[in-house]
Amino acid sequence: PIYRLGRNIKKSIQTQMSRYLGSSKNIRDQKIIDGYEIPAGVFIAYELTAYDSAATQYYYSTNTEPKPDDVKKFHIDGTDSETWIQDQATEQCRQFVAIEKEFEKINGSLSDEEQDQIDQYIKSLPDATRDFYEENGIGEESLKKVAAVSFKRDYLFNHYYGIDGPNGCSEDELREYYIENNARVKYIEIK
Repeated sequence: PIYRLGRNIKKSIQTQMSRYLGSSKNIRDQKIIDGYEIPAGVFIAYELTAYDSAATQYYYSTNTEPKPDDVKKFHIDGTDSETWIQDQATEQCRQFVAIEKEFEKINGSLSDEEQDQIDQYIKSLPDATRDFYEENGIGEESLKKVAAVSFKRDYLFNHYYGIDGPNGCSEDELREYYIENNARVKYIEIK
């Protein structure tokens, strides 16, 4: 991800992403998946994530700083990067919709603490990052939706697979599994 790269490379990639996304003909298209309308800012956020991944892969495979044309010409898994980026963003949107629909189905709700964590995350973003998102069509509400979906994913996992969930196990079963599958180690101290 972009956070692993050096400061100058990060800044350059962000600038280039902005130019690249501005030239993408599919970016502003409305996305509807399984009857659910994806907010444009959410789709764009997933495109930025996919572009970041493509640029990072380019950087690590060539050991050179990626330029927009380099990323456009780059192939990932046998696919041109523009198609790969769109496919990755669309797949992230499919997951987003699946999580949102299932969360609604079980009448899930995020806690006040989780909502506060989302708000704090948004507030903690540097002004330049928030400006970058805004300039590229990703508003605060879209950022909150993208952040919230990870909390919802965890909520759903715990709902279905957590202790006493329909596909989970009891605390006693978990304890028994742990005891049966972890060796006890004794050691001798040598002086």
